[in-house]
Parts: sequence; C-alpha cells; structure tokens
Amino acid sequence: MKMFVFEGTSEEITKVFRTLQPTDAETAAAVGLPEEASSSATPSEASDEETPPVSVQFARRVLTRRRLSDRQKAMLQTLYEAHPEWLPAATLHKATDCTPAQFAGVVGATGRRVARTAGYNGQALIEGEWNDETGWKYRIPDAVREALRLEGLVSQ
Repeated sequence: MKMFVFEGTSEEITKVFRTLQPTDAETAAAVGLPEEASSSATPSEASDEETPPVSVQFARRVLTRRRLSDRQKAMLQTLYEAHPEWLPAATLHKATDCTPAQFAGVVGATGRRVARTAGYNGQALIEGEWNDETGWKYRIPDAVREALRLEGLVSQ
C-alpha cells in the first residue's frame, strides 16, 4: 500500500493531484472517477464514460459491511443533505475536518470499500466530476441517498 501526504494551498494540491492520479483502476472507478483517472491522463483529458448505476441493495451492502469512519459518515451526511447538488471538495474538507490530503484518503478508503464489496461491477457510491475552475466536486446518486436513509446512517 502506498500513501502520500501533501501539505500546501489548494492550488498546490490541485497541481500535485493532476499529476498523481490513483494508480488503482478499481479505486478510481469506485469513487466515480473515469478509468483514465487511474492512468497518466489529467482530469481534463479523462473521458466522460458512464459508470454502471448503483443499486440501493448494493449501496446498503457497501455501507454496512464494515463500520464507517467518522469522516466517512460526515462526508456522506453532507452529500446527503446537499443532494442532488454537486459539492466542491473544499466544502467536504470543512465538513470532514480534513486537509485536502486527508480528504483524499477518506475518498480513497471509500473507493476501496466499494471495490471490495461483493457484487461490485464498476458502479460508484460517490460521483466525482472535475471542474477546471474549482477542482473536484462530488455528489451521491439517488440510490445511495435512499440506502443511507434505510440504514439509519444519516440524520434527516
């Protein structure tokens, strides 16, 4: 397992992130990043290929097979409340009390959780989208929102 910790401004972290994409294609896909994000492509070069839709049943399995960390819960609660809107990464950094590097770890751990759940076929629990002006932004699909509610993992 490789782990990198970076400190710096948002702009500095973004520059690093553009050059150091996840090298694990499963992890990149599980957090909703295009497959090309796991290669040497920059976010703007990545294709807009669709990931398979996530089902409520699969999302429930992902969310309950292991205990969620407090930061994962905070991230999911924030995305739940904002649904269906996209949230910039900076908003999620604040909600999870994470630096950008720490938040990348939270997203990576969530991606590994998804990729290692029985029934995984490339679907994403969290959708990620690159914006050249603001950087990464995230949201959850309707099925994940429903799974969070059914499992009692969010306050409504």
